[in-house]
Amino acid sequence: MLKTHSRAGWIRAHVGRHTNGNDMKLDYLREFVTLAQCLNYSAAARQLYITQPALSRHIAHMEEQFGAKLFERDSHGVTLTEVGKECLKEVRAILKRYDDMLARIDRSTRGMQGEIRIGFLNYTMNRYVSPVIGAIAAKYPNMAITPYPSNSSGIIENLMGGVVDIGLFMHVPLPYDDELWYCDLQMEQLAAFVSCGSPFAHQGSLLLEGLAQERFISIDDGYQRFYEDEVARLCARKRFFPAEGPKVANLEAAFLAIQRGEGVYLLPRSAKTWGIGGAAAIDIADEDCALYGCAAYRKDNDNPALPLVIHEYERLVNRHPDTPDRHFDQ
Repeated sequence: MLKTHSRAGWIRAHVGRHTNGNDMKLDYLREFVTLAQCLNYSAAARQLYITQPALSRHIAHMEEQFGAKLFERDSHGVTLTEVGKECLKEVRAILKRYDDMLARIDRSTRGMQGEIRIGFLNYTMNRYVSPVIGAIAAKYPNMAITPYPSNSSGIIENLMGGVVDIGLFMHVPLPYDDELWYCDLQMEQLAAFVSCGSPFAHQGSLLLEGLAQERFISIDDGYQRFYEDEVARLCARKRFFPAEGPKVANLEAAFLAIQRGEGVYLLPRSAKTWGIGGAAAIDIADEDCALYGCAAYRKDNDNPALPLVIHEYERLVNRHPDTPDRHFDQ
């Protein structure tokens, strides 16, 4: 039996120390596991690229320190003793914890020198991209952040295809929600974009129900359809369904239709920074006419720099006093 009341505790206390010749090295533990798998000294030594006598000495040293036989040798081969079987479980756990620690350190070190690619809409640059780039540059000067401006559908396509690590867009239900984590950032009130000739053009704000007689432009691409479904739900709360307007290919075509007076389109108020000629942006006054902006990333993304950037987005959330305590949906 072992010379201690706790075999597991004794093993943990004596592994990896080099202060004197009586403590064993981690290499010995790995050799012990290899021999336990091979149950053959010659095969284990070849696998470990050491001589058989060296392996025998290391195992004997372990047995001396543990005060018990770990292996039985006879004419039929090598077998683990009961103590050896118990030690094998504990040694494997120790090595796993040690290897996991090294992996975490490696990921952390590489993360500080890595690259993060962020997909975003141009109008979100000042609010959600520049502050994080600045914070990361100050903390991790060797980390590169590559911006990928795009339309909303391009952001989703790049995110799901692994082209970008993080996508910034309005948080609406998507068919691939099971594959994504979301960090909700700030609740954004919506604005109605109308032509300069619209009777609403010179109003500072209006209630959503004031658009009940207007035609709503729709955009025929992936993400925008899901976004428009969410807008339709907001309208339904006000007891009307958006009248169908022209269907266009993308957001740029939608603004051309707005300029021609063919309909309206709802976007976050921050889109007003685009300064689109021939169109006016009218704030929707209803407090519940709002959606969250979010930073989304794939659950299977193993970029070691990702947690550092997401942490900065978490800090960004906390700096907005009007944002509820909503962080990761994990």
